[in-house]
Amino acid sequence: MKYATIFLTFLLCGIISANVFSQNLPANEIKSSFRSVAGLSELPEKGEDGFSDGGSDLPTHQNTLTNYNLPFFEDWSSGSFSTNSWTFDPSAGNWFIASSTVLGNPAPGAVFSWDPIVTYYSFSLISPQIDISDLSGQLTLAFDYFYDEWTPTQTEFLKVYLDNSVGWMLIDSFQNYGDVPWTTKSYFLDEFLNGSSVRIKFEASGQSSNNIDRWIIDNIKVFDSIVDTYPQIELSTYSISALPMNWNDTRTEHFTIYNTGQADLLWETEIEYLNTNVIYEVNQYLNRNAAFYSDLTWLSLSPSSGNIPAGESQIIAAVFDPGDVSNEYWHQANILINSNDPLNPSVIVSAEMCIGCTNVAEQSMEQIFVGPIPSSGILQVKLVNEFSEVQLISSTGQQILIQDISGKPNVTIDLNNYDAGTYMMKFVNKNGDIALRKILLF
Repeated sequence: MKYATIFLTFLLCGIISANVFSQNLPANEIKSSFRSVAGLSELPEKGEDGFSDGGSDLPTHQNTLTNYNLPFFEDWSSGSFSTNSWTFDPSAGNWFIASSTVLGNPAPGAVFSWDPIVTYYSFSLISPQIDISDLSGQLTLAFDYFYDEWTPTQTEFLKVYLDNSVGWMLIDSFQNYGDVPWTTKSYFLDEFLNGSSVRIKFEASGQSSNNIDRWIIDNIKVFDSIVDTYPQIELSTYSISALPMNWNDTRTEHFTIYNTGQADLLWETEIEYLNTNVIYEVNQYLNRNAAFYSDLTWLSLSPSSGNIPAGESQIIAAVFDPGDVSNEYWHQANILINSNDPLNPSVIVSAEMCIGCTNVAEQSMEQIFVGPIPSSGILQVKLVNEFSEVQLISSTGQQILIQDISGKPNVTIDLNNYDAGTYMMKFVNKNGDIALRKILLF
């Protein structure tokens, strides 16, 4: 069985050759004022039900008879690469369309998988010809992508190219260095144009596919945008935290929303609380107090909505208040900022606090690798630094397992006797420092 390696810090490496904007996206789109969604335990491995290899009718050469007009959009909902004349070079390789309910944003998505293992490989997914002869504004490319880490060798790549009738131009390149949640990338492409049509290519390449788990691409858009008539949202940071927190603490962190566009930016916020593998949403604009769910209101924003003129900014105060939160350790939330920016209509700031974590050793936390996540019961743990014991904490804060791991760099932990759900693993070293890892059992 292949075990997933979990890293605390994410790093996205890329060659940015065009004007680029990005945002992190939740794994599931949330629209209602209160909603729960299934967690990552639904994620299957290739070879299990929920995957399709695309069949035997995959084209390997461009269909020169088909030209698509702007706007061009692909969400793989047809379940076939052939529907919109996608082709491959030299072949599909490990590209396929996933029929799983979780592999996409939303599913299905186009997946490049590690299996079967290929070495010194290059397999490209190529769009049809897209006619841009009627272009009046800026040609814009946008897509969502996701990366599931295995080994951070920085030798595997997902590259994005534009064919401008002269040759393939590199637009961006991503390396296998840390998990990347669903993220939207957007590019203005006018500086590369040289004809009346374009193609887009996604190239998966590298030394060995065994170093990755999967790349996923979804919601590909090529469209005409008028850049001088709409707002553009940018943030000073995409994550805030309050570490550690005590029960009677209240802490305020700040981030800034910038409007770098040419029109007023209208925005409002929602908060998704991600405790215990279930996402709860509180609409910060319509229900600012949200007093009905006292255990899910440890974060508040001021202001929670507004109008930012072109070229100006707004500082947001995020107040962390444990209040009546019932359990210790990690609490996480996503702050969704919804706006009238057509390229990035929803951006996310992740927020987390840890209650009762008095000696959280952040450097040590980065040296713990646990997998697979989610797990069916057997966990493999690799420790770079020495820890004396590991504890398993239930979602209600109850300590249900203690295991001595003194002097052991590699540990196997059997959790087959525990119910499915979300747990916290607490690692303690001889100095009393702790490191925490959230795990999912299914």
